[in-house]
Amino acid sequence: MKLFLRNDKGAALVTVIIITTVILLFGTILVDVSIQGLKLTKHSRNVDFARYAGDTAIENWFNKIEEKANDESFINAIFNEPNYSLPSNDMEVKNLAIGIVNKIKESLNKRQFIDVSAVLNKSNEVEINGSKINKLNGLQGLNYNAGDAITGISEVRIATVTDGEDNEDIAVEAVAAEFNGEENTLTVTIGITVNALYTDGIYSADNRFIYAEKDFTFKLPEPKSKFELEYAILTLGDLYANRAIGNVKGDVNVYGTFPKVLKDPKQHYYGGIYAINEAELNLMGNAYTRSFIRTGPYKPRALHTGGPYNETDGSSIHIYKDAIAQNIQLFGNDTEVAVYRNAYTFVDLEINSENSILFINGSYVGLTKGRTAVGEEHPPHDNLSGIVNSAIIHNLLSEPSQKSRIFIGGDVIVPGGTMRIDPNTGEAEGQIEDASTAWWDSAVGNGPFYRLYDIDITKEPDKYHETLMNVYTNQGYLGGHMNFFQVSEYRVDGFSDWFRSGFYTNDSLKNQINAKINSLRNLEISEAKQDKKKAGEIKKISGAWTYALAANGGLYQYSNESGNDLKKLEFLKDSNYVLDNIFVEKNGFLVLKYDSSYWDLDNREDLGLGTITDNNANEAVWKILDSGIVDDLYDRTQPFLVREYGNGIWDTGASDERFELFRDIIREIEGIKSTFRTITTEHGEKRYFIEVENDLVISGTDLAGEDEYYFVYNTNPSNDIIINGSFNGIIFTTGTVTLEGGANVKGSIIAAGGGEYNADGLFEPRAKYGIDINESTLNDLDSGKFAGVIFKDGENGGTINVDFYLGLEPNDVLGAAGADFIGRYEMLNKAARINLLQKLNECGIDLRRVF
Repeated sequence: MKLFLRNDKGAALVTVIIITTVILLFGTILVDVSIQGLKLTKHSRNVDFARYAGDTAIENWFNKIEEKANDESFINAIFNEPNYSLPSNDMEVKNLAIGIVNKIKESLNKRQFIDVSAVLNKSNEVEINGSKINKLNGLQGLNYNAGDAITGISEVRIATVTDGEDNEDIAVEAVAAEFNGEENTLTVTIGITVNALYTDGIYSADNRFIYAEKDFTFKLPEPKSKFELEYAILTLGDLYANRAIGNVKGDVNVYGTFPKVLKDPKQHYYGGIYAINEAELNLMGNAYTRSFIRTGPYKPRALHTGGPYNETDGSSIHIYKDAIAQNIQLFGNDTEVAVYRNAYTFVDLEINSENSILFINGSYVGLTKGRTAVGEEHPPHDNLSGIVNSAIIHNLLSEPSQKSRIFIGGDVIVPGGTMRIDPNTGEAEGQIEDASTAWWDSAVGNGPFYRLYDIDITKEPDKYHETLMNVYTNQGYLGGHMNFFQVSEYRVDGFSDWFRSGFYTNDSLKNQINAKINSLRNLEISEAKQDKKKAGEIKKISGAWTYALAANGGLYQYSNESGNDLKKLEFLKDSNYVLDNIFVEKNGFLVLKYDSSYWDLDNREDLGLGTITDNNANEAVWKILDSGIVDDLYDRTQPFLVREYGNGIWDTGASDERFELFRDIIREIEGIKSTFRTITTEHGEKRYFIEVENDLVISGTDLAGEDEYYFVYNTNPSNDIIINGSFNGIIFTTGTVTLEGGANVKGSIIAAGGGEYNADGLFEPRAKYGIDINESTLNDLDSGKFAGVIFKDGENGGTINVDFYLGLEPNDVLGAAGADFIGRYEMLNKAARINLLQKLNECGIDLRRVF
């Protein structure tokens, strides 16, 4: 058999080669793994240092931001710019936070170089930019010990972001913001994104993006009053209508003309909201004036004893919401003022004319109980609230004067009363009826009781009223047949609906008011005397007064004893009652300060009177009037000028400070008018800013294109602006605006009504100063020369329209302003402001921080 034998010579070499090869292979792998591990270690360490450098840089940037937050001059500088003011809503909080962050960005270096080579020393501590960084250990699970070799500089940049138009900006942003109104602070969460790089030769860590955010609290400047445009018309002069029909949708605010002296009884030297010569003013909102709401010139029968008397005026003012004024007073014959909701006066409701009607569908609130100025013994007659139907006094007891009537459908609050005035001194000698005038058919003659009885008794009010009530009870007819209070047949049905803040009338509702007014006009004097409402349906009147109301053919007394004719408030506490435009903040929201709970005497334990009954109801009302509402209404009627009771004259000293608000508007506009943009339209480039150089006439429809809104700006008080066509936008002028028949304005008018510049170059309005009492100034007043806004018929005739709501109904006004406004009718004017300013902004005119 064959045998195959193995020869082993040389086998060891092969084995060595194989083993060596395997070792080399594994060695190579191990070396590669080791190198990769070394690279990974180096890279991870560099990532650590990049992250560390980024964190350090962020801390540095946050420290810089903290310095700005604590720098009062930095914040004040921001608020000295016209675009910034204290926020009043969430959007303004957001915008302010963004504005502050944008200002901060300007002061930040865009990159930093962080030296990490000296970080690890024996103390394991390094100081960078004044801050000590401690114990750089344990980053990403790795330990670095003192003495380890670390070299190089880390570059850290703030990342950049790009908007939709490829504009670059640094990635520093306001993430969140919260305004604390009580502490007047703004807390802003600021986020920052940085890109860090660290390299030590061949090993580098690039594009390490790091994000951090931190809260910063900014103490804001003390709040100062800021004007907000919430009016269709605002004028420092009079709002004057002569032979024109004017419809104004929105509120009006009129400072108005006034005589320099207080005690002179010539009330017809006051201007305000003034309709004359058959003018018809329909003010479809609230009417505010520091002066009068008045109709006609003062030309009573008593001044025309030598010849025929045929003076008529025929003007009317209808106010669809509330009226707030010094007086509501009718001077011209055959005139009327109608207030569809409630009326508030600092002084009186008064009629001096024949065949005239003062109609208040809701309640009347007199605001002043009567105060004397320093150094005076008696209060002037124009410093206490009363109801004065004195038409018979000014017109020789004529029959037409007995047909001048005051109607109040709701509560009647008369804190002051009617005073007998000394015709020589103007001083009040003694109080007669709270609502006058009590007429007496007596054996010695017919006429006002206070004139027929012992005249000296009027100087002792308690004795006068004791006598008045005794005569009323025992001797013939004595009562008030010219005043009608709470007579339901003259009040529009469903009166509480008229209280709603969102109420917006239409012709049918106005027709209801007119029908009631005509019923009062047509009531014969004999019927008024025989209509014993006091003995029938209206035995008591809800309200507050001190002595007696002459009304409803009788007298209503208050004696603070059981059996008096006063009862607690009933109408003002209606759940639909509101007083618009005066807000307080509650739980972060603006809510109306005065609602029905303010007048609900059953739930006013805070007054400290215990259970309030009919017998102490008037004391409760006096306390309510002292709890802020009077001052708030004064402020509402005086946005730019102030007058207060002085010693025999009006004190206008406080106007100096208040008028700075008006001057601030001019300064702000001057500061930003160069930023108003030119807009590209289908017809080419167009600018919607018009700076008036001479008198301006706006005719036709050139300035009223659809969605085109203009800003007309005039600082020369001698320039007049006349509108007989259509205009969309805002007019701001130190002069006068005249609207002629057919004028149609969507937007707002602000007019100072003339004045001059003082030696310091500051504008001084004419309306700040009272007028002298003489025939010349009276003629100027009656002809509209003190007006800031004039309505007149013009050559074309037609109705004049001013619409702050831009043609929208209330629900649409709220909806256009944003979801936060829907259903909140109390915010109607604030919503309308937003809509108007947005329209202008879309046309390149950003006035949101001005108005």
